[in-house]
Amino acid sequence: MAKNYYKNGDYENALKWAKNANLQNKNKPESWIIVAKSLYKLNQKQKAIKILKIYYDYTKNKDILNLIERMKNGETF
Repeated sequence: MAKNYYKNGDYENALKWAKNANLQNKNKPESWIIVAKSLYKLNQKQKAIKILKIYYDYTKNKDILNLIERMKNGETF
């Protein structure tokens, strides 16, 4: 559900539903990525990066580290 909201540009609802997904299963990177990308789109870049850093420290997922760098460089998603 969060993914569909994100694809349709409804970042508030994407954020809401991705957070809900995180409560159900905090180990799925997809929901963390949607949380971060939604925050990024809502002009909360630093918060998005902070959340990803916390998740990276927990998982050591290289894709998350790559996303952090892309956000720092100002890429669009």
